[in-house]
Amino acid sequence: MGMIDASRESLDHCLQNGISVAVVVGGAAEALDARPGTYDLTLSHRFGFIRLAMENGASLIPVFTFGENDVYKQLVPNPPNSLIRRVQDRLLDWLGFSMPLVHGVGFLPLRRPIVTVVGRPIPVPHLPNPTLQQILEVLDRYTEELRSIYSHYQPHVAAMNARYNKRRGSGESVDAAEEERAELKIVDSITPRDVARYNKLVAAANAKQQKQEQQQTTSATAGPKRMRRRKRPAPVNPTSYSLPTDADDDSDADGDSEGGDETAEDKPTATPTTATATTPDPHLSSKL
Repeated sequence: MGMIDASRESLDHCLQNGISVAVVVGGAAEALDARPGTYDLTLSHRFGFIRLAMENGASLIPVFTFGENDVYKQLVPNPPNSLIRRVQDRLLDWLGFSMPLVHGVGFLPLRRPIVTVVGRPIPVPHLPNPTLQQILEVLDRYTEELRSIYSHYQPHVAAMNARYNKRRGSGESVDAAEEERAELKIVDSITPRDVARYNKLVAAANAKQQKQEQQQTTSATAGPKRMRRRKRPAPVNPTSYSLPTDADDDSDADGDSEGGDETAEDKPTATPTTATATTPDPHLSSKL
């Protein structure tokens, strides 16, 4: 278990490699509606995780946590369209995360029982490019499964909170009656702006995918690029000169004994040859 970036690329990579991922669907917007004794969900216009599951053929597993909103209290009431809520929404748009004004025991959370229920997997069709209508159908099934979990386990959680209050006395107790009266509500709704935004994101994702496929096709057609090897200059053999042999020495001696003068043509000239490795002459070495 670990944490990764909540981007589409990271989640897509994990699902393609058979790694399960857990996503907090409500996110920062839902945190602004978290109050003790309430379960207000931001879910109606969350299409991304449904589309991602359908593209990879991954089942959806609904998870619901009771008592999560009871560990902190809102410091200032922030109903929708209030001044403080408008400021929080604007900061959410700018920063990408919300700043709820909450308190517990200082900055620490209150001591409250928390129960997490894992629902049954919801199989989804494997569609590379699902339509909005298909996504909404799966989202309705996901919402109904959450409501089923809540209605089935909420009385058990209320009874557990009553036993918790009895053990702790009248101190920091949970209002079991308020917990029993609490209802699961979907506070957001789908607007034409959400649909337009979703269609724009889908169009951008499809264009990006087509561009990547085009680049891969182009590179496969062109073949692998060959690196040009730089030509090295041919090595220059050092010039050497042949050493005089015994016959040359004898002829030189005869010429000197006759007393004749040597002309320029008669003088032996050194002829350039290539360097070769030869066996040294024993007569030559004795003369030297």
